[in-house]
Amino acid sequence: MPRVSVIIPCYNSEAFILKAVESVVRQSYSDWELIVVNDGSTDRCEEILKEAQVRYSNLRVLSQPNKGVCCARNAGFKQAADESEYVLFLDADDWLEPAMLEVLIRYMDDKPSVGIARCEYRFIDERDQWISSDENKQRFVARSGWVATLDSKSPETPFVSILTLCGMIPSICLIRKRAFTQAGGFDENFGHHHEDADLFMRISLDWKVHYVFGQALVRRRRHPSQNTHKNLEFRKKAALQEKKLHDKWLGLCSSLPQAQRDEVLSAWDFKVGPFEAFLTLRRAHRAWNQKRPFYSIYLALAAMRIYGVSLLKRFGVRRP
Repeated sequence: MPRVSVIIPCYNSEAFILKAVESVVRQSYSDWELIVVNDGSTDRCEEILKEAQVRYSNLRVLSQPNKGVCCARNAGFKQAADESEYVLFLDADDWLEPAMLEVLIRYMDDKPSVGIARCEYRFIDERDQWISSDENKQRFVARSGWVATLDSKSPETPFVSILTLCGMIPSICLIRKRAFTQAGGFDENFGHHHEDADLFMRISLDWKVHYVFGQALVRRRRHPSQNTHKNLEFRKKAALQEKKLHDKWLGLCSSLPQAQRDEVLSAWDFKVGPFEAFLTLRRAHRAWNQKRPFYSIYLALAAMRIYGVSLLKRFGVRRP
C-alpha cells in the first residue's frame, strides 16, 4: 500500500530517464509507487523503460501519444493508487537524493495543514557534475511599500512569493494528494512554462506551502537539449506564458472569496509595481558594473517610473 506516488513525465529523455527511475528506487523510504508516463517519445525511452520494468516491480509505465507535460502529469496521477497520500512529479532529467521522500513525508505527516513541502536543490550538468547557477531562489514579499525576502529558516511561503517565481519546480515539491485534487490538477489548456506556478498558486490559496530548510534533496539538471537552455526562445515563450498567467488569474478573481480575491490582487499589484521596479534596479546595477552608464541610468529612471506609478495606484482609486 504505497503512501506516495512518484510520477515522471517522459519525452525523449533516453539519456537521463533511467537515472531518474533509479533515484526513486534508491530512496531510504520504501513505501512508494513509481509511474512513468511516456509521452510519445521517439527515442529509446520505451525500450529503456521496458527493461527497467523487469527489474523494478514498483514501476509502472503508461504510454500515450505526445500531449504535453501537463497532460502527462495528470494522466499519471489518474493511475496513482487510491490509498497514497502524497504525490511527487519528478522531471525525467532530475534525480532525488536518497533521503528526499523520507524527509518530506516525515515533515508533512506532522503538519496536516501543509499542502506542499518543498526542499532545496542543486544543479548538475549532462555529465552529472555539479554546476553553479545564479538562478533566483529567494522568496520575495512586500514590506513597507518595497521588497523584502523571507529568511531561509522561515517555512511559510505565501501566494506572493510563488507568484514572483521563488524557484519552486515540481521535482522539489511533495504535494498532498487532497490538495492536488482540490486544486484541479495541472491546467492542460495552459501549456508549458509557469504551468507549475499556476498549480502551486491555486494550492496556496487553500493550503499552507512550506519551505523545508536544510540539505539539498534534489539534483536539478541543466543540459543543452532542454528547452530552458535555448535562452532567447525560452525567454520569448516564458514571457507569453507569464502574460497568460496574469490574464488567467485576474480573470479568476471575480469567482474567488473576498479574502482570496484581495490576496491575489494585492500580490499582482506588488509584482507589477515594487517588485518590477526592484528587478529593474538590479539590472541597472549590473549595467553600471558592466561600464554601460547610459543604459544603467535609463534603467534606473524606468525603475523610478514603475515605482511611482505603483504609489499612485496604491494611494489612489483601486479596482472595483
